[in-house]
Formats: sequence, C-alpha cells, structure tokens
Amino acid sequence: MAEDETGFGQQYPEDSSSEFNKHSFAISRALALISTAKIVKVTAVDTAKKTVTVRPLVKMIDGTGNTYEHGDVSAIPYWQWQMGKNSVIGDPAVDDIGVMICCDRDISAVKATKAIAPPGSLRQLDISDGIYFGGLLNGDPEQWVKFTDTGLELHDKNSNALVSSSTGWEFTGPVKFNQVITAAGNLQLGGAVLAVNGSSYGGTFTGADFRIGSGGTLVSLAGHWHASNNTPPTPGH
Repeated sequence: MAEDETGFGQQYPEDSSSEFNKHSFAISRALALISTAKIVKVTAVDTAKKTVTVRPLVKMIDGTGNTYEHGDVSAIPYWQWQMGKNSVIGDPAVDDIGVMICCDRDISAVKATKAIAPPGSLRQLDISDGIYFGGLLNGDPEQWVKFTDTGLELHDKNSNALVSSSTGWEFTGPVKFNQVITAAGNLQLGGAVLAVNGSSYGGTFTGADFRIGSGGTLVSLAGHWHASNNTPPTPGH
C-alpha cells in the first residue's frame, strides 16, 4: 500500500471496499474494546483490603500511530495461595510487575458481599473487573521457599536457611528455642554447649537418664556403673 493510501483513524481504504471488509472492520473494532489479560505494574497496595492499584504497561495507540499511557486502575483484588485456613502469605509491593486477568462480567457485587450476586452493571470484559496475579519479570527475591529435586529450601533475607535432603534437615544461622526440646533419637553435637551470650554454659542439664551439674560438679548418669576392672555389672544389679 502506498503511503498516501494509509487512510485516517483506525480504518484503511480497503476496509470499506466490500461488505465482508466492512463487517470485518466492525468486528475488529469491537474486539479492540474488550480487556482480557494485561501486563501491569503495581502503584499502590492495600493489605487490609487485599487490593492493589495497577497501571497497564503496554501503551494505547491511535489511528495515526500516537501512543498514550494508561491511567491507574484501583481496587483490584490480588491473588494469594490459600487453601481453607492455610495460606502462603506474600503481599505485593509497589513496582511489582504481574498479570491482571479481566473477568467477563462486573464483579463489584461479589467483591462487596463475597457471595453469589448479580453483576453490578452490564459491562463485560472490562479493565475495572481485573484480578492481579503477581510475580512476572521481577528481579531475584531476597527470601523464598523453593521446591527442588532433593527436597525443600527456606531462605530469609538475613542469610538464614533451612534445607532438606535425603540425609535430613540442615540449618544455617543461629537457632533459638523458647520451649522444651524433645529428642526421640540421639542428640549429636559438633561443638560446645554455650550460653546465650556465647560464653561457657554454667547451667544444669536434666533429663530422665542423665544430669550434668554446673561448675565442674560430678556428672551423674542414671543407672551408671563404676568398676576398677572396667567390667559391667550383672544385669539387675
């Protein structure tokens, strides 16, 4: 097509050259008005209402090639991985990039009542009825849960980690227990037992089978034995 035959607006000269082309043009214009899925960036987050404000990243374009940015779309519910009362919580953050899926009908009444409801209006496939799904084209996270071929990994932003494998669980970083620790098997230590401040431990360990005193006190083991010839006693003695 020559440069002087490009036409004006969204319509080309050939779009009116036949009845088929006329109908095709009308259909294409109608399809251009519906919203299905859009790549968006988060501009605001409301964690109390579980909604975000987003801005579509692909610009609009008019018939002469001029481009225009979209405005913000507010009160968009965001998705979380939740099953009943169980959830993996990770709220969106400003500047996150994700996908917004636009529902086929007005969902405003369902958002308000969280129950079966008629559509709030006659609009269909509208950008106002979007649902935000995050995690697209973003940088590496600072903390994460990862499923691998050998097990699970849990990492936080403080360089602490919990990693599983066929040999068990491995902690990286200090671990603090605020309750009683019960070990059904052997307890193996690769280092010294220290106080919270890192100094030598001066307390007392007690248990069903042993007690370790503090300050160099005699170590006492329930059912222990002593013999000069290092021979165990007869069972029952």
